[in-house]
Parts: sequence; structure tokens; C-alpha cells
Amino acid sequence: GGAIIRPGAAALNLCMVARGSINGMNAHAHPWDYAAGKVIVEEAGGDVSTEELDNGTTEVLAWNGNEEVEQTLMEISRGDHK
Repeated sequence: GGAIIRPGAAALNLCMVARGSINGMNAHAHPWDYAAGKVIVEEAGGDVSTEELDNGTTEVLAWNGNEEVEQTLMEISRGDHK
């Protein structure tokens, strides 16, 4: 099993994606909060998408490589998820 979560420290949540404890995560963070975790997810075979926001933070989406999870995260990011 797994889930998609948003709360908590970005670095910890990214490591949870890499470990397989959760399927994906969405966070707004600064580069120093997610950079190492991004590498860890990618090395574990997952994917990470980042987009700089107007408020000086970055939206970070990370998932386990599953296209369905990726689609759900993209919908959440756009506000389209029901």
C-alpha cells in the first residue's frame, strides 16, 4: 500500500517516497529543503518534478515512478483532482 501526502518536512517525505512508504508527495519548499531528497528519490527509481512559484518557494511533486500516481499529483497541482 501507500498514499500521497503533503504535510511534514519535504526531505523526510522525499525519503519516504524513495523507500516506498508512500507513493507520492506534494510540497512547497526551498531548494535547500528538497535538493538531497530529490537525488535520493531519483536514485531509487522515482521521479521528481519542480516548479518555481511566485512566492519564492518551489512546488515539489515526487512519485514512485507509477504513471497513475504521477497523473494524480499533476491533477492536485493544477487543482483538477476530485
